[in-house]
Amino acid sequence: MTNKISIEPHHPDMLFHHGVQCFVNQLNYDWSDRTGLLLTHQTSVTDMLGTIEMFKAIDARVERIAVMRVGEDDLFTLYLIENGEWVCRVRPRT
Repeated sequence: MTNKISIEPHHPDMLFHHGVQCFVNQLNYDWSDRTGLLLTHQTSVTDMLGTIEMFKAIDARVERIAVMRVGEDDLFTLYLIENGEWVCRVRPRT
């Protein structure tokens, strides 16, 4: 059995996720380190609570989620638990 999941829709520009409020290109989750990755369309902005709830539906014990836009590997948003609370960190362009 694998510890990972990866979902890539056939037509990513057409898959709008209402909970996350964005177009989803790819979703990955790794149970071994409780980390998720959400790859979104270039013009998308995610809803933090919706993104967390989507990954909690996969694993209620998720600990961190990286959100990246297609083509922007140097800029991403990280949602993680600090002191029992979900926080948002943005890694700026270098």
